[in-house]
Amino acid sequence: MRATLANITRFSVLSLLMVLLVNASYAQNGKRADWTPEQRAEKVAKNLTKKLELNADQTTKLQAANLTWQKARDAAKASNDRKALRTARKAYRAELSTILTSEQQTKLKALQDARKAKRKGGGK
Repeated sequence: MRATLANITRFSVLSLLMVLLVNASYAQNGKRADWTPEQRAEKVAKNLTKKLELNADQTTKLQAANLTWQKARDAAKASNDRKALRTARKAYRAELSTILTSEQQTKLKALQDARKAKRKGGGK
């Protein structure tokens, strides 16, 4: 009985240790929360450039607008100011509408709707 109890205890401790190590390794995978506003703005610009087929001028303007939005977003979240966050988001969307063509805006709306449906549907 003692050997069995000792084995179970050893197995439990090793299992717990393994779970903690795996969890710690996932935590260090460069989550988006750790990205700077510049990194987030560049990533969004890259993705939208590819998905919406933006030209170089649009990409430059989008990255500048997104950087402004990311900095305002960080500041509003740091101060827990929802009104400032909402205002900054509206300004960003208004600026996007001046940068994108109507066809690109339609594509962006479809991408946003698909993303929203994916979140609600459980990721499938």
